[in-house]
Amino acid sequence: MSGIFAGYGSVNVVVRHAQPADERAIFDLFISAHAPGLGRFFPYSLPKVEAAIQNATRRRGSIIGVIDAPDRPGLIAAAIYLVPEAWWWSEAYYLQARLTIVRQTYRKRTGYAEALLRFAEEMRKSLNDYRPEGSPPLVLELSYVQEDPRKVRLFDRWFSRWGRKVGGVYLSGLDLG
Repeated sequence: MSGIFAGYGSVNVVVRHAQPADERAIFDLFISAHAPGLGRFFPYSLPKVEAAIQNATRRRGSIIGVIDAPDRPGLIAAAIYLVPEAWWWSEAYYLQARLTIVRQTYRKRTGYAEALLRFAEEMRKSLNDYRPEGSPPLVLELSYVQEDPRKVRLFDRWFSRWGRKVGGVYLSGLDLG
């Protein structure tokens, strides 16, 4: 599923599912996101990063939504990495957004971050339709490791409409009363 999700002003932003041909561009983008967060303490594993990307591009369980750079063919301007997970104490699954990144060049007035979050919410809703009868609803969990107050403000703003912050985690799709 790919879709057009509202962007900034009158501009529409297309978020599409990543394909095998995107793997190198996604790798470069993901590695650039690694350095400002916990990357300074925990080095990345090339085989692990490649396997994670391939699991999404080859439809083996995870999802990567990408936005192509409008001015540079072959460059990914933004991406979100979604993985179905289960809490250690439950059989119920949730959709975890492990990485949300927009290249610095494409952050101002593009609506890319908002479009990625809308894509994640649409993925949550579509996967929720396949859950067994009587099981808990699929929720979207989003956390981050970068010390970036702009990202915190974005998530606070977005989840005030679509979900809520619970502890240090943002959730949508769960009615907590």
